[in-house]
Amino acid sequence: MSGEIIALVSAACFGLSGAAIAKGAEHGRRGDNGAFLSILITAALAGLLWAAMGEADLGALDAGPLLLAIGWFVLAGILATVLGRLAMFRSVELAGAITASLFRRLVPVFAGILGFLLLGETIGLVAAIGMAVIMGSVLAVMRTSLGAALGGTAADAAAHRRGQALGAASAGLYGGAYVTRKLGLMHVADPAFGAFVGAVTGIIW
Repeated sequence: MSGEIIALVSAACFGLSGAAIAKGAEHGRRGDNGAFLSILITAALAGLLWAAMGEADLGALDAGPLLLAIGWFVLAGILATVLGRLAMFRSVELAGAITASLFRRLVPVFAGILGFLLLGETIGLVAAIGMAVIMGSVLAVMRTSLGAALGGTAADAAAHRRGQALGAASAGLYGGAYVTRKLGLMHVADPAFGAFVGAVTGIIW
């Protein structure tokens, strides 16, 4: 159950981050919504975790598997730390924290489908039911929230639609990052190292 507990804590942290992004966006300047600052903090924390909890002896690994792992971790960083995060931050700005956080629930749906297609993982009955419930919930709230937005100006409705589209795109990018991280971990089983590489990729980008 430890994995499920960690996942629940992670979900709670993501929910809190959505509210923090929305508050920060109210005071942003020149289009800065804090995405880069969050990447810097991610890199610092991931570096500390890697130093304290790193599991792999990188110096003892062959160059081939190490480079393959780094390549997959870099791609995961581009998908999640850069593109997924930017889309998520912008979604919060345009559609609000509640709507944007709802679209984050689509991450396991995308990750499950991509894991099935690219990794050969099995989607069990319970997982399939859960994915269907998530999809149904998102579609229901999309209709409700868009209807509320249409009560405002045309510009408000257009911004809300863009926010929803970016929320869905962000979920897809994060789902893809889960798969690429898994591919990297097949070569170097060190999650902290993978997180650090992904965060550094975001800073360089």
